[in-house]
Amino acid sequence: MAWELTPDALDGLLALLDADRDRAADAYEQLRRRLARLLAWWGSPTPDEHVDETMNRVARRLAEGEHILAADPTAYFRGVARLVLQESRRGEQREDRAARAWYGGREPSGEAGERERLSGC
Repeated sequence: MAWELTPDALDGLLALLDADRDRAADAYEQLRRRLARLLAWWGSPTPDEHVDETMNRVARRLAEGEHILAADPTAYFRGVARLVLQESRRGEQREDRAARAWYGGREPSGEAGERERLSGC
C-alpha cells in the first residue's frame, strides 16, 4: 500500500523548513520549484512526479520520528531527490531488459511491431 501524505506529516515537513507556518509554506513552494528544475537538469523525464515522491519520502521519515540533522534541510531534500531519480532509472532499465527479453533481443519493427507493442504481446 502506498504511503499517503497526511495533514500531520505535512505539518512536520513544514516545521522542518521554518517555525513560522507562512514562511514555511513559501519555503516549501520555493523548494519544490528548485527541486523540479534540478531534477529536469539531471535528466528526469517527469520532474514533478519525482519532486512529489521526494517530498513524500521526507515527510514520511519525519512522521516516523526521524530527525534530520542537516544544517540546511534543502541539501537533505536534494540527496533524497537524487536517490529517487536513481531508483526511477534503475526501474526503467529493468523494464527495458524485460522488454528485450520478451522480444528475444530484437525490437519489433513496422506496423506489425507497433501492434505487438500496443497489444502487449
